[in-house]
Amino acid sequence: MLRDYWRENEILTVVLELCEEVAKQAREIGKVGRTVSFSVRVIHVSLGNLMDE
Repeated sequence: MLRDYWRENEILTVVLELCEEVAKQAREIGKVGRTVSFSVRVIHVSLGNLMDE
């Protein structure tokens, strides 16, 4: 997961995987919660840089 993601379906997949991992780890240590918070960092690139990916 250590790369930049540009496509919406990839981003949603990664967010879901991260949330599932947090929930799994919480269950393993007997914690319960209702909300998982996360932040997203957005960088601005030119279309030329995006096409290099």
